[in-house]
Amino acid sequence: MTDKEELISLYRIMVDTIIATEQRRQQINSVFLTFFVVGFGTALATTRITDFYVILIAIIVSLIWYEKISYFQKLAKAKFLVIEELESNLSLKPFEIEWKHMKKLQNKNSMIHIRLTDLELWIPFLICTICLFLLFYKIYQSPFPSKILSFLGM
Repeated sequence: MTDKEELISLYRIMVDTIIATEQRRQQINSVFLTFFVVGFGTALATTRITDFYVILIAIIVSLIWYEKISYFQKLAKAKFLVIEELESNLSLKPFEIEWKHMKKLQNKNSMIHIRLTDLELWIPFLICTICLFLLFYKIYQSPFPSKILSFLGM
């Protein structure tokens, strides 16, 4: 195998792994979103939204979701950097050209530009923030000194 063939082969592998990484990130988002819609829909039907355990689980799950998305975003960025290095040895640089055109189209066609990668991080962040407000509200509403005991469900 020549150096050029090896380079093309490595390039193909990196592109395939980026596609796989993006698919995994989308699957994780679907799983977590389904969990929140179905899981908390059921919890709302069977408990009160301000139940401590429901709130605590929602906070934990949204933090895990946020970290998973963040990890896959960093992994994709690292893979694109590798592809960029590989493209520096190619006469045609498809990803570089694609990003150049994409940036032009984004700047031309929209007044406000919100990247989807930023938006997907906002969803678990907002869920966590809402749940933290509910948690503090629950603590605030319970009579003191039994606040801590009722907060713990005792």
